[in-house]
Amino acid sequence: MNISFACFLVALPTTLPFYRRLSDARREALEDRAVWLAVVMAFVLYPVLSMRLLKVFSERTFGTYTVLQADWRLQTKDLLYCQAGGATFLVVYTLGIPFLFWRILLHAARPATAAIDFSQADAADRLDFERRQLARFGVLYAKYEPQCWWWELVELSRKLVLTGAVLFIKPGYVTQIWFTIMLALVFLLIMTYFTPFKDPRIDAIAFTSQLCTVLTLIVSLGLDANAFPNVWTEGVISRDMLAAALFVFSIVPLALGLGLFLWAAHDALRMLRVRRPPRVKLPLALRDESPDEEEKNARTSSARLEAFNLRIERWRSRFTLRRNSSSWV
Repeated sequence: MNISFACFLVALPTTLPFYRRLSDARREALEDRAVWLAVVMAFVLYPVLSMRLLKVFSERTFGTYTVLQADWRLQTKDLLYCQAGGATFLVVYTLGIPFLFWRILLHAARPATAAIDFSQADAADRLDFERRQLARFGVLYAKYEPQCWWWELVELSRKLVLTGAVLFIKPGYVTQIWFTIMLALVFLLIMTYFTPFKDPRIDAIAFTSQLCTVLTLIVSLGLDANAFPNVWTEGVISRDMLAAALFVFSIVPLALGLGLFLWAAHDALRMLRVRRPPRVKLPLALRDESPDEEEKNARTSSARLEAFNLRIERWRSRFTLRRNSSSWV
């Protein structure tokens, strides 16, 4: 996966011959779309790539043997070349993507927090700059409050810590779950303090999702057989109830996300139903059309109607001919 993503980034310059043939407007649109696609792919693949890379360095010791945590059949002394290659990709992806996003946000999102003075001569240039930056990198900051333009870096850190960094904290022991709970709780408190999203509904869903993450880890700690004694061995609560709670905490974020999607779709459909008054009923001056344009539009509509009536008459004649032929037979 790492090599495939690298090949994708390297293959982008091969489109240069086709790029030079485009007009300026289409060239700018293509640049914006290509940059947006690369940012989205890096944003989506970052947790998966980081977790897989960090697993190459996660070890576990059994007596005199040090094996790979992901596969106990592999000893780490036989994986030195793999770990060397993994270290390279670790610098490029796990450390490079957050650094790149920080530079992008510092360049694109931070200037957007300042109001544009339309009395200045460069107001149009600033508006065009913000428009293009939003088209390219809006996925990183458009959904957040202007003062929280940096929040995507916090999200990247949370994903990296909860999916990768905890692999090195006593893997397979209760200590790992305990530290993961503490870290998840810290990120939950930070998110509760800043409430970074523009839409309060997304703030509520993000809070509920992170809270479900903390509760899931707590229930997992209760189900861990290494944590002895625990709540179910002491008879406080049964394992079936803990399993049911674990299922509920994993379903709630999905249900809330689906509800938000349906809510947004409903709002979009309602906005589409609100239509402007027909232009034909407006006075000619308000329609910003000359009498020649009105006459031309009328002739075009009349010609289309005549063509449609002609097709109807042809269809009727063919149907009548076929019916008469079948009656004659």
